[in-house]
Amino acid sequence: MEKKRVAVIGAGPSGLALLRAFQSAEEKGAEILELVCFEKQLECGGLWNFSESTGVEEHGSMYKDLYINGPKEVNEYVDYSFEEHFGKPIGSYLRVPSSWITSRESEQIQALREVCQAPHQDRGHGGLSLPSIEEMKAHSEKWGVAEREALAKRDVKTFQANYVKELIGLTDCPVTPQMVDETLQMGSDWDKHKEPGIMSYRDHPFRSAVTGSLAPEHQTP
Repeated sequence: MEKKRVAVIGAGPSGLALLRAFQSAEEKGAEILELVCFEKQLECGGLWNFSESTGVEEHGSMYKDLYINGPKEVNEYVDYSFEEHFGKPIGSYLRVPSSWITSRESEQIQALREVCQAPHQDRGHGGLSLPSIEEMKAHSEKWGVAEREALAKRDVKTFQANYVKELIGLTDCPVTPQMVDETLQMGSDWDKHKEPGIMSYRDHPFRSAVTGSLAPEHQTP
């Protein structure tokens, strides 16, 4: 039987999160597909990977003092929090290299680098039983209608939250619906914080949906 393979394009935050999901399933005894990840840079991290070097092919355009423009709490690994990594609660808005280092130095993410260079051997495949083609088409159409309605109402965040809730209900992902709701609220609050002044939104700390800790106020100008 021909081996089944799946390719992940890009080893940035999203790509690594997907690889971590496969890794977690394998650690729990699941038989996963053969994985390979393609990343144009010489290191995992995608555009979040800061390097003093330059060059489009091997290095991104990230620079040292760039801050993330959204609260770190909406990009937190549920099984490896910022607080666990740094040993204490830290500000909601970090320099990009500081935000990325949380993923880069995780032992779990270190193991994923092997996937980005050489795929794991396939030991079979399995997972969820797929519904019929007709059911899948109907399901896709349902969410397509919901997406168009969300775009018309300019309320995409709620649509995304509802979609994620359905997805986690089909998996063993440790994210809970409450975490999704809390993250949705953070996104809504973040939008409101930007309205009075684009330079003052960082004055508002957020509470982690993973640890429950409130971030301290930032100490940067």
